Amino acid sequence: MRLERIELKNYRQFGIFETDFDKRLTVLCGDNGAGKTAVLDAIAVALGTFLMHVDGPNARIVSPMLSESDVRLQIGKAGSLSSYEPQTPTVVAAQGTIGGDRIQWSRKLNRLGGRTTVSEAKDASKISKCMQESIKSDANAVLPLLAYYGTGRLWVHKRGMSGMPNVFEKRFSRANGYIDCLDSVTNEKLMLGWFRHMTMVGLQYGQRIPELVAVRQALSTCLKDLSPDYSDVTVTYSLKQNALVLTTVDKTGEQLELPFDQLSDGYRGVLSLFADIAYRMAVLNPNSTEILSTPGIVLIDEVDLHLHPKWQSRILGDLLRIFPNLQFIVSTHAPKIIASVKASQVRRLERINDVQSYEAINRILLLDRDSLKQLDLTGAYPSEWLHFFCGVEPESELYGHSANSILEDVMGAQSRPEDVRELIDRFYRQLDERNLEAAEGVLKVLENTVGTDDDSVVGARSALETERWCAEN
Repeated sequence: MRLERIELKNYRQFGIFETDFDKRLTVLCGDNGAGKTAVLDAIAVALGTFLMHVDGPNARIVSPMLSESDVRLQIGKAGSLSSYEPQTPTVVAAQGTIGGDRIQWSRKLNRLGGRTTVSEAKDASKISKCMQESIKSDANAVLPLLAYYGTGRLWVHKRGMSGMPNVFEKRFSRANGYIDCLDSVTNEKLMLGWFRHMTMVGLQYGQRIPELVAVRQALSTCLKDLSPDYSDVTVTYSLKQNALVLTTVDKTGEQLELPFDQLSDGYRGVLSLFADIAYRMAVLNPNSTEILSTPGIVLIDEVDLHLHPKWQSRILGDLLRIFPNLQFIVSTHAPKIIASVKASQVRRLERINDVQSYEAINRILLLDRDSLKQLDLTGAYPSEWLHFFCGVEPESELYGHSANSILEDVMGAQSRPEDVRELIDRFYRQLDERNLEAAEGVLKVLENTVGTDDDSVVGARSALETERWCAEN
């Protein structure tokens, strides 16, 4: 299962939005308010089509739908007041490859108060029915993982979760792996319920549970990679504490036992992310000999959330290695994340002002053609084309670049405060004009501001000494 592209029309701030995706990893970046979360929410709606006919005996499987809050509002003037006119239809259209077959499907909200359509999602609907049939009658059929992790995955938990019964203590169903899977708010109790139940099963029968072993192995591998100062890292479920417990040995040889809720935000965020992915794989495909090789699509908003920069450089590589058949689509603000991937895996969300010259117009396959005809034949701009956004692949390579170059070249931000940039510019202006004493004075101010070991200061001092040598010789 792979998602190849998404196209949106009149969805939130987007009149038109289009982007394609790398087959393994796509990193969405852009300014605050550029729409990264909106794109992930729209993808969740598209992927939810595959859950339309999936249901289980223990809990309802929810397929995300379009709502009135997703409809773009056209802002105008009505006398002395501002008007906000809903623009419909709101469309989420997608293209992907499922089981080797390429399919296209779309979901629409044609009017306020209406329902999300399924008439143009027949192929995806058929796949959903096949998934449900596999759940009921083919225990060995591989079910794909679909999951969405939002920015509230660490602190915000689903309402009413505290009183929710453990569905894994009832009749087992592989459909349980899809409960709340595309809800961006974490259902931590569901995950802990699985760990508790599988731990008790292992104790009852006095044997290793392969599914539990696979999930624990994923967590141990992740934490060993991220924490080289620790060895013999294991993750277990403590029936006494009713929590996941991290057991490890530090550099002094001392064994440490830390409950999940006592870990730092960074550890908790990483552990809960990897644990949720792995346990859902185990629920969906318990008979698989390679549980962690389950295929599927995972969405992560702000993948750098609460992570130390050292971890930011590794997190995506670890996800791809530990879960080799998943496609990840993530968003980030962190230069370290962007510098850890190839440019072909980055999409910067940008507004396109001259849509007539934008080559991707010819790639718009899934939206209706009327707007294209109007644009091509008359040059008139329907309102949605005035709000044309797309995911743009950077022109130059990014992998291994410094955080400062990513900040300036990709994210459009300055790597230094304005007063420091002004001092550097003033120094080199004086140097170009051969005002060496004035340049020395500016350099001393710069040294007092940022220190003598800053790269810019070291380079400036070297340039000044070179100019002095040339002047004397």
